[in-house]
Amino acid sequence: MFNTKVIVKVKTVLNNQAVSVTLKLTGFIVMATVIPAILHVQWVTGPLVNAVLFLSVIYCGLAGALIVGMVPSTIALSAGLLPALIAPAIPFIILGNAIMVSVFYLSKKKSFWAGVVGGGVLKSAFLFLTIPVIAGLVVKPAIAQKVALMFSWPQLITALAGGVLAVGVVSVIN
Repeated sequence: MFNTKVIVKVKTVLNNQAVSVTLKLTGFIVMATVIPAILHVQWVTGPLVNAVLFLSVIYCGLAGALIVGMVPSTIALSAGLLPALIAPAIPFIILGNAIMVSVFYLSKKKSFWAGVVGGGVLKSAFLFLTIPVIAGLVVKPAIAQKVALMFSWPQLITALAGGVLAVGVVSVIN
């Protein structure tokens, strides 16, 4: 199913101590930025970006993952890939990502799945509580409700799916 030569090369790069964290980090930033630019479906983009966030914790540490969680939203907004009305929500999206990767980082050694579930639940709860307030301040109520829905339970599902994808990638690589 997988091309074994490609898997061996990816495994070699990700597990090689000579390959700097900076190079790995750059790759994760590029993936987290390009995926939303190409794919505009939350149910595809969300799991892929969350998988990149979990993988960045594993291969780049917490500091690297925090950067990965911050850069793509900022770039997407500045490049016009996100509607300007979402701009006030960007800091909250970044904080939601920071919550998820921090919980995952702190939990993954004891239980990978506790980190994924705990991080996903706390990220989605944070966004569920903050985004409707922000959206309500900048857009009409009908639009605010749609934005709030985007940042509610779908965030939990896409975080959990991202965790499943990350497990798949790690198991193939290792």
